[in-house]
Amino acid sequence: MYAGSPKTLWVRGTPLCEFLDVMVEHIRTYHNGATDFTMTFQGFTYRAHRSRTKMGEQINLRRIPTECPRLTDLALPPMWAPVLTHPSLQSGGLVIFAAETGQGKSTTAAAMIRSRLEKFGGYAWTVEDPAELPLDGAYGSGVCRQSSVEWDHPDPKESGWAGALRAAMRSFPTTRGNILFVGEVRDGETAAELIQAAINGLLVITTVHALSIPAAVQRLISLANRRLDQIAADLLASALRVVVTQQLTLRPDLTGWKRGELDGKLVYCDGESHPIAVAIRERKFQQILQSVRYQETVLKLAGTRQQSVTEVLKDLGSMPGAR
Repeated sequence: MYAGSPKTLWVRGTPLCEFLDVMVEHIRTYHNGATDFTMTFQGFTYRAHRSRTKMGEQINLRRIPTECPRLTDLALPPMWAPVLTHPSLQSGGLVIFAAETGQGKSTTAAAMIRSRLEKFGGYAWTVEDPAELPLDGAYGSGVCRQSSVEWDHPDPKESGWAGALRAAMRSFPTTRGNILFVGEVRDGETAAELIQAAINGLLVITTVHALSIPAAVQRLISLANRRLDQIAADLLASALRVVVTQQLTLRPDLTGWKRGELDGKLVYCDGESHPIAVAIRERKFQQILQSVRYQETVLKLAGTRQQSVTEVLKDLGSMPGAR
């Protein structure tokens, strides 16, 4: 389900037209030639993407919030927030948010970072192109630093997603309990680097474009194999901790973050002997669906049974007859 139905409105002759004319002139003055960029205009910040069409130039804008939400601020399915903020993830691993464009992946990921920093402290570093939500700053005893991908860095090794990721890795004082957020996995080198970082003790959070949990796993492996010589599945089986697929629905009767109601699926993997990890290591990706269905039932029953998140994670960590 999409966030909203697209609408086309003619603005010529309306009060909005003058506003847009001034905005376009601002973009031409300060962001001429940029493809993806962040801009501040008349008190608001926007994420922008420039496209070329047969009719000329098109600029797509998405307004960026002034403050990053916590997980509790979002309209999430039951048990998602407790799982995503559980202490078990302090030992590191990989968390993947998968969905189509515009379904709130980056928002949920950013909310997870803020919530974990406020709860556990520590250090977070983001690699984005460009940064989508305002995360840079202190949160309780934790701190986050945001960085943008540089495509024209003087040192070729520092350019692009992989270069920014390598620079980020040099910025961590320690690994355990710290967070690395990679805004999107687009190439093999980035995929390989973030899987290895997750194995080495960082909690790595990333987003991918995929419609299902098996598809998200396969996409990451396919990219990473270009650098890891066919061992990406084995490494991912050890690193993977959580995969979320989500769909966003906007409720016109509400305002604020709760207006965006999220639905989807979440699966938890507690280590290399988990049924999901075994399926990944054996390249039997469709078997992941068995765990998805089982864990979906566990999460639905958790509320009625009034289970603690620790009890729920114990149930999610196994599947009858699978081990």
